[in-house]
Amino acid sequence: MKNKISEITANIYLIIICFMPLYFENKYFNMIEAKLKYFIVATVAVSAVLLILAAVGKTELEADYRLCVTDFFLFAFGFVMIVGNLLSDYKSEALAGSEGWGMGTVYMLLCIVSYFVVSKFIKNTNIFINTFLVVNIFVLGLGILNGLSIDPLNMNENIASLDYGEYFSTIGNTNWYAEYLCLVLPLAMVLFLSEKNRKMKAGYGMIIVIALFNSVVCNSDSVFIMFGGIVIYLCLFALQNEEHLKSTGTLLLIIGPVLLSIGILDKFNLLIVSIGKLQQIITSIYFAIPVIVIGILFRYKRTLLPPVLKYGRTVLFIVGCFCWFAVCLCFILCNVTDLNMPGIIGEYFTINDTWGTNRGLIWKYAVSVFNDSTWLHKIFGNGCDTFGILVNSRFGEQIKAVWNMNVANAHNEFLQLLVCTGVFGVFTYYGAFIYTSVKGITNKNVLGNALALSLITLILQGFVNNFQPITMPFTFIFLGILRNGNTTFRTRIQRLE
Repeated sequence: MKNKISEITANIYLIIICFMPLYFENKYFNMIEAKLKYFIVATVAVSAVLLILAAVGKTELEADYRLCVTDFFLFAFGFVMIVGNLLSDYKSEALAGSEGWGMGTVYMLLCIVSYFVVSKFIKNTNIFINTFLVVNIFVLGLGILNGLSIDPLNMNENIASLDYGEYFSTIGNTNWYAEYLCLVLPLAMVLFLSEKNRKMKAGYGMIIVIALFNSVVCNSDSVFIMFGGIVIYLCLFALQNEEHLKSTGTLLLIIGPVLLSIGILDKFNLLIVSIGKLQQIITSIYFAIPVIVIGILFRYKRTLLPPVLKYGRTVLFIVGCFCWFAVCLCFILCNVTDLNMPGIIGEYFTINDTWGTNRGLIWKYAVSVFNDSTWLHKIFGNGCDTFGILVNSRFGEQIKAVWNMNVANAHNEFLQLLVCTGVFGVFTYYGAFIYTSVKGITNKNVLGNALALSLITLILQGFVNNFQPITMPFTFIFLGILRNGNTTFRTRIQRLE
């Protein structure tokens, strides 16, 4: 019975966390503080309950205390953060993240705690997945309304005119929103592709529609990294058999009309702000209509499926090589030669200080700070969420001249980790996510594939984005569920053998 109580407690915790995206206090003006408070209170409360249960009797579930590679990676990551905090020149700031976005050592350790709560106490993860997706119907529904200049919660009240259209739903900044969508869209798409129940498939389809609409209208170019990951997965999935091709065709028949409708809305100036150049390309009739045609052929032209399966991998390999060659060529022409490439090619492939709204400059400063750190700080970092202190103390005047404000983040999660947690921090953090995601993909479990794709796209997008307290808890929870599924799957195979 006590084991059941601990599992119920953990499930209640996950349900509470599912509603965190909807929580806000002073609209967009203290969104970070509101999300931090929500997560910290919920995690500390549940951890206390589980510790009390452990103190009064056994609460372990079967195989609770078996450790896997992911567990060891996160134990090591926690150790690195603690050592980095002790070695930091800004110990109190690193502990609380007070000079950044509140993602100090305490917060990050609580994220690890949330991982272990999920991986050790949860048997059935369907409750969380379904609740998470249902809650996001409301979160992303608000985002759609915001994209259409409708603000039912009056969230944009007192927002500066220059920032109008830069904030969405109850999440906040467009880049935070784009990162958050990496958790939702890949998850819903993979579940949709393999779902047999018509009602569930329709539900996943609805979430895909609203998540895709938000992904394009939020106007953050970083979503194209997520789109790239999704396209690669769809190609590999579709070419497995005819059933997968038909399912992919159905998905394309959802994607195409959504893109086309966004293009029409933008053409008639019905969106909150005009979409960007890349977004205009994928919402044009020259892109959306072919997507619909391919969807129709895959879904209804059965005689086409055998040759697609026969030659599809070869064609995919050739197209992939061509795309890789084209990307490398554009990069070389823009950065090695003296040619000034026009239009989108020059804008996206010329890596300089102004690239990515001045990301190039802050990355250069981040590398400089790391190079000038002591060898101990290079190994264990300078303390969690201390990037802003370190960079502003050295390059404050130059940064203010560009941004007219101080910066708190590297706008690159890899560089942020490198400066704040050192080489060991980078290795242990990415090691946990990469190892577990690869296991999730290779286990060929539907939910495992869905969670792995979400985490992979999230990690890749992080190379042009920031760690933020809205997405981070879900990142570790997804990791815990994926680890849980990997272990369960492995155990089931062992029993079959």
